[in-house]
Amino acid sequence: MLTKTTEQSQQQANLSGSGQNHNPVINSISVSDNPAICSSTVDIWVDATDIDNDNLTYKWAISGGNATINAIDSYHTTFKAPSSPTSVKIMVGVVDQRGGYAEGAIDVAVVS
Repeated sequence: MLTKTTEQSQQQANLSGSGQNHNPVINSISVSDNPAICSSTVDIWVDATDIDNDNLTYKWAISGGNATINAIDSYHTTFKAPSSPTSVKIMVGVVDQRGGYAEGAIDVAVVS
């Protein structure tokens, strides 16, 4: 398993009607296989926290090759690797219930 700690989490505070809201923080993004084998299914997780204990929602996206991603609204999802060697970028956005936001990404090599 490969884990990437992301520095891309936003650190600014937002103001809301009930006081100050802090953005969530992405602690890490992990993949079960890196490199991934062509046409294999790979697990992906994001570990995110919110200092305000707000509920978090997740949105995943993928670019590169003909890869597809599943269940894009959970902290854990899977993607199907492209059928030929390439590299894909997996991106995740984490949003708290008061509009705070963080994003991160990890590159995954795909080999035959």
